[in-house]
Amino acid sequence: MKLIKLRALLLVFCLAMAAQQASAGILLRVFYDGNLVEGGLPGTSVDDLRAASFFPAGPNPDGFALFTDIWTDDVAAERGVNMGDNYGSYVRGYIQAPMDGDYVLYIASDDASELWLSSDTDPANIALVAAETGCCTALFGGARLAERSTDIITLSRGQWIYFEILHKEGGGGDWIEVGWQRPDGVQEI
Repeated sequence: MKLIKLRALLLVFCLAMAAQQASAGILLRVFYDGNLVEGGLPGTSVDDLRAASFFPAGPNPDGFALFTDIWTDDVAAERGVNMGDNYGSYVRGYIQAPMDGDYVLYIASDDASELWLSSDTDPANIALVAAETGCCTALFGGARLAERSTDIITLSRGQWIYFEILHKEGGGGDWIEVGWQRPDGVQEI
C-alpha cells in the first residue's frame, strides 16, 4: 500500500513540474495489459477495457509514460506503435491552444478508442466527443470520419483544456493518433 501511495505522490509531483515547463501540452499514458490475467486483456472494444476488474483502479497499472511536450518527435516515436497484444491504455492530460479560433479534433486507432474533452481544465467536465469503433483508418480522412471527429470547438490562444483517451488493442499491429485541424487549416497529430 505504501508503494502505491509513493507512486501516486511521485506522479502528482511530475505532473506539477511538467505543467510549469510544457510548451504545448502534458500527456500521461497508463498501460493495462492484464498481467494478472492469463492471456492479457482480451477483446477489441473500449467496453472490454472498462469491464476489466483491474481498470482503472486495480492494484497497479502495468506501466506508464509521462510526456511534457506532446508535439516532439520523441513522443511520436513512443506514442504506441506495435506495443503488444491484448492491452488497453488510459491517456490523460492537458493541451494548450496555440491560436484563437475554431478547432476540430480527430481520433484514429488500431483497434478501438474514445476521445473525451473538457471545456476547461477540470476533469469533472469531460464528455465523449469522438470515437474509433473500427480499426485502422487515416486520422484526417477515411471511414467513420463523422464519428471520429468532434464538432467545432472554439478555443482562445493559451487556453488549456483537459482530455482523456481510452484505447483497446486486440491482436496484430497497434497504434493510436489524435490530431486537430487548427483555425489556420494546419492539421497536426
